[in-house]
Amino acid sequence: MKTGWWLLRAVFAVLAVFGPIEAGRTEEVFDPRKPRTFTDTQGRSLVAIVQAMEGDQVTILRKGGQSFTVDKALFSDADQIYFKQWHLDAMGLPQKLDERIQPGKEVTLALPELPKMKDGNETVLKFRVPENFSYPDPVPVFVWMSGGGGSNNYNTQLCPQEDFLLIGLPFAEGTERPSQCMGRGEFDDMHAYQKLLLDKVFEMVPNIDRRLCVMGGFSNGAHTTCSYVVEEPPGYSDFFNTLIVVDGGTRRDDNNARALKGRHVFYAYASEGSHIGFQERSLEFFFSKADKDKLLVHQFPGGHAFPKPVQDMAAEWIKNTVIPDRMSATEE
Repeated sequence: MKTGWWLLRAVFAVLAVFGPIEAGRTEEVFDPRKPRTFTDTQGRSLVAIVQAMEGDQVTILRKGGQSFTVDKALFSDADQIYFKQWHLDAMGLPQKLDERIQPGKEVTLALPELPKMKDGNETVLKFRVPENFSYPDPVPVFVWMSGGGGSNNYNTQLCPQEDFLLIGLPFAEGTERPSQCMGRGEFDDMHAYQKLLLDKVFEMVPNIDRRLCVMGGFSNGAHTTCSYVVEEPPGYSDFFNTLIVVDGGTRRDDNNARALKGRHVFYAYASEGSHIGFQERSLEFFFSKADKDKLLVHQFPGGHAFPKPVQDMAAEWIKNTVIPDRMSATEE
């Protein structure tokens, strides 16, 4: 709620007691615990600290113990910069991001210190910053894993790229193919490798909106997506609250009753092909573990593929169901 004018006049009266700030004062190093001289838009100054901030309102505490909640717009441009610094510090976020993090730009990172990707090439991490990125506003994330031997390419078709941080997550050389891992619970090496990649992205883009974190994949990528909720690896087992699983799945669930609790799940599978064998187990898993109002299951005609109509269906589901449902929730 906006502060009443009576309180604003009172604050201005307090400010008037201190008089104009001295010309040429140099800015101090940011320290939220240290009293600071704030200046209003008319040049009147006040020594105080910031107690709290919500929306366009800031609560300041005078040295004598009196506090006021006022509109941030009453203060100078230099104070606006300080308010942003205070907000970032309160959220535990860095004051500045890597200069490569720019709206609408792809970031490519060569990581020769990590194991190679499954295709034998040096690990290269790729992700795309959304067009509407404005730090420190929270940004949703979409992690995609391709089929076969994997890929570091992110997916631009399923989640709005103007709003989502898009990440391509490859598989590591020397790890078992996910189709072999899923029956034996041997994803540990894969999870450890991918955790290093995700840690790197979220170190560079720390303002993730935990209300909407999507992971998805096709074929081997779908197997690996399921492994994150079935096997609960350290780091990201509870991170992703929306899953897109296409013509892949799981052969085991270890009676993990909470595996899909509260998550949105899109599961699409082919009517023909070699993956028919474990589809019944996957269907049993999704129907028994997922919340019915958050689950969409679709069988498409033909063999092992991720056809365009199914991509469109998943994108529509994200846009019209998942985003409204999850973004209406309180931020986690």
